[in-house]
Amino acid sequence: MSVTYHINTEDELTTVEATGEVCAQELCQLALNLTMDVDYDPALPTLIDLRGIAINRDDIASDDDARLHLEELAKTRQAHKACGSMAVVIDDHWNASLCADVHWLCCVASKAEMFDSYDMAIKWLYRREFQPAAAVV
Repeated sequence: MSVTYHINTEDELTTVEATGEVCAQELCQLALNLTMDVDYDPALPTLIDLRGIAINRDDIASDDDARLHLEELAKTRQAHKACGSMAVVIDDHWNASLCADVHWLCCVASKAEMFDSYDMAIKWLYRREFQPAAAVV
């Protein structure tokens, strides 16, 4: 299991990557660590790559606690007046329940979209966050 984040202040992008088997608590801890990082800026766009993870759902109570915590973090991000766009990339072979959980997170978070293509997520972030306003069609 690997859950990591990187804040690139020079390129103005935050990236999150998770691989292997993870539980909701690990994702929740990552989100907490990210938001507590002194370099974290909600105004930066965020790319979250969840391809290749398997969610361990053995502890349902832990899942519920994590959902409440992630919802609170999403609302905190949303309350920031200049929050950046967030693209979440998932595997296209996930089951409906897992897709629904990620969709829920995207709905709770402001300016967030879910993608099953890494390339499409990058293009979406680029168009929303990095392309000069005059060039947007």
